[in-house]
Amino acid sequence: MRYLIAILTAVMFAITAAAVIWAWWLSPIPTFLVFTAVLHGIGLGVALAWLFDQFRISLPARRASIAAMASILSVAALVGGQYVADAKIYHNQRQRAMSKFFPMPPHSAKAVLQEYDRSLLAPVTGRSGVIGYIMLQDRTTVWRRWLRVVDVLLVVAIASVLAARPAPLARPRG
Repeated sequence: MRYLIAILTAVMFAITAAAVIWAWWLSPIPTFLVFTAVLHGIGLGVALAWLFDQFRISLPARRASIAAMASILSVAALVGGQYVADAKIYHNQRQRAMSKFFPMPPHSAKAVLQEYDRSLLAPVTGRSGVIGYIMLQDRTTVWRRWLRVVDVLLVVAIASVLAARPAPLARPRG
């Protein structure tokens, strides 16, 4: 039961880490190519190491496997957040341009994503959603695909290594 609770809490930590990095991505503070992924991995790995110590999960293989799954989920959540943010930016720019000619009613979040998929992603990449978004990003610059792979590997490796090592036992002072 403690493993299930630890896994569910690790999922919450992964989504929280993605939200923090996404907020940084949206903020005016610059993000750096590899440094952002390193901080993402360190933050998630330290949080998961603490979590595993609290639940007394001591086997490094179990700790590393849970951390790897949580870090992959965190990266996926971050990319999903970036997709939603770009769709909203696209919608706002398009609505501003079209409002000069026609009054535009406000749209729901679902309609914004559908507009982004239908107007930009599907015609350019043939796909919609997060997959179409990734394909569009890869089309604009070729090196971006390799950078994305490096980012994922860094986050997964750093979080897994940091979380895999159990904390040393506290020694009583003599």
